[in-house]
Amino acid sequence: MPQTTQHLREVQELLAEGEFRIGYYYYVKGDRRASAGRLLAVTKRYPLYSKSDRALWTLGDIFEKSEKKEIAAIYLGRIVRDYPLSPLAGDAKNKLVGFGVPVPQPDPKRWRGCRPNKMQ
Repeated sequence: MPQTTQHLREVQELLAEGEFRIGYYYYVKGDRRASAGRLLAVTKRYPLYSKSDRALWTLGDIFEKSEKKEIAAIYLGRIVRDYPLSPLAGDAKNKLVGFGVPVPQPDPKRWRGCRPNKMQ
C-alpha cells in the first residue's frame, strides 16, 4: 500500500507540473484568463503539489493586476495559512498588509508544507 500511495503521489506531481507549466506560460505571455484557469485547476486538483505556493502567488498577482485585490487576497492568504514555510509567505504577508486585509495565521491542521523553491 505505501508503494502504491507513493506512486500515485508521483503521478499527481507530474500531472500538476504539466498544468502549472502551461498556466505559467500563459502568465508570461500575458493571457491572464488562460493562466488563471490552469492555475486554479492546479490548486484545486493537486493540493499536495510541490509548487502550489507558486501557483497561488501567481494567481494573486493575476488578480492584483486585474484590480481585483479582494480575490488576490484570498490566494495570498492561502500561502500564509497553508504554506507558512514557503519563501513566498513573507511577501504574501506584506501584500496582504498593503491591501489592508487581515493576515491569516498558519493553520497546523491544514498546513501542507512545501519544498522551498525559487521564483523563475
